[in-house]
Amino acid sequence: HVGAACRSIACEFMGQPEVTQAVKDKLGIDVGETTDDGEFTLIELECLGSCGTAPAALIDETLHEDVTPETIIQKIEAAKQNNGH
Repeated sequence: HVGAACRSIACEFMGQPEVTQAVKDKLGIDVGETTDDGEFTLIELECLGSCGTAPAALIDETLHEDVTPETIIQKIEAAKQNNGH
């Protein structure tokens, strides 16, 4: 899975740093790294074009809007479960 945090100014202003930190803490990786099991990679993108619903993030090809540290962790857990693990 690839998790992509939007780092546009709108997302940054609306809480993206806290969302990204929650993902880093949950997965134990930094931006640009992949988990030891190869299951998740975390990247940042410049803009997802969803400024009106910032902060936004992608997990694989699914756009998630108005994310919080709590909801992004739920989305990561759901992606793990949908993978058959």
